[in-house]
Amino acid sequence: MSDGVDLVHHVQNLALELARIPELGEVYRRAVSGLLDPLGFDRAALFLYDEFTLEMQGTWGTNDNGKVVDESAYKSSIGSDHAFLTEALAEPDRIRVWENRELKLWDKVVGTGWNAMVVLQDGDRTLGWLSVDNAFNQLPLTPMQREVLSLYGRTLSSTIQHKQFQVLTQKYRTQNDLKDRLFTILAHDLRGPIGNIGVMLGLALDTTVTHEDSREILIESREAAFRTYNLLDNVLGWVRSQISEVSALRQRIPLKRPLTSVQAWLSSTAKGKNITLEVDCPETLSGVTDERMVETIVRNLVSNAIKYSPVGSKVLLRGRGAGEWMILEVVDQGTGIGADKVKVLFTNNQKVSQPGTTGESGNGLGLMFSSDLAHTLGGHLEAESVPGQGSTFRLVLPDVLDGEL
Repeated sequence: MSDGVDLVHHVQNLALELARIPELGEVYRRAVSGLLDPLGFDRAALFLYDEFTLEMQGTWGTNDNGKVVDESAYKSSIGSDHAFLTEALAEPDRIRVWENRELKLWDKVVGTGWNAMVVLQDGDRTLGWLSVDNAFNQLPLTPMQREVLSLYGRTLSSTIQHKQFQVLTQKYRTQNDLKDRLFTILAHDLRGPIGNIGVMLGLALDTTVTHEDSREILIESREAAFRTYNLLDNVLGWVRSQISEVSALRQRIPLKRPLTSVQAWLSSTAKGKNITLEVDCPETLSGVTDERMVETIVRNLVSNAIKYSPVGSKVLLRGRGAGEWMILEVVDQGTGIGADKVKVLFTNNQKVSQPGTTGESGNGLGLMFSSDLAHTLGGHLEAESVPGQGSTFRLVLPDVLDGEL
């Protein structure tokens, strides 16, 4: 172990390093690994604390071999079996040290020795705490280590508070940007079509309109209603995916079912451009997922394929399995997309939708919403495209439920 001056320098340098790390999760990992060498602690862990729910959340820690590991899966309420934590949180300005106690890795006893805890604070708010012990080498906790741990706790508290503020600021900025875009959609893309439907239905009821004209008006009204419903379903589905309390309703389904459902839903739109929608998926292929979300994603992909496909072409809806993954593909023979645009297709940077092959308009949000839904399901979207030759959009999803494959 280094002398006291070297330990203080180490803490100062580590604080500067943590301040430069952009990702909060990496800050937690490095904060734990920085405690082991040269500070001389055998094991360390960083926990976050929710003062409202009284729950502790793991971040990173060391296992029973001293290796730094991801412990974010650990979550527990602080109850009567955590009396030492309650004691420490009651006096957050003090470093608490317990001698000759059982040292655990979650609920498994890995040794006996001292355990020290320093509470991380932002003013009167408790952010979490650092826990260190001497499970392996059984060395005593020196006065210098106490001082250095206290200094480290104060600097780490400031760093975490600053990083959490940055994360929240970016989150709210992104949400505000999306909120503004959603208001624009509601004001323009929904208000206009709904108003037009009313006008067209009024024309259809006009006694001077011929039967043939009335039929054409009703067909166009139906198409406008479908487009408006699709947009509204996108918006509501995306909002649903952003609510943390709402989770995907996963169940095993035949993968061909959402594909044929989309085929039926968009058949009239495809016929308007003389485009053939073909489904290629084994009857026996099934997957564990949220069928409604999958159908929404595929419907967006097929709608785009129809929009950018030439009259008289074909759009293929294909399903296949790939080990522990299930893959749904939409393949078209359309205009294609340049490599630079493929990179931003599923991000907030894709703000403008290009007109379709027959002048169809759009709002450019379908792919972004679909990408968010795919992530909610634990998967992602991929795209391959060659300008002038067509595109393949791919929904890749894990087929896992409580260990079931």
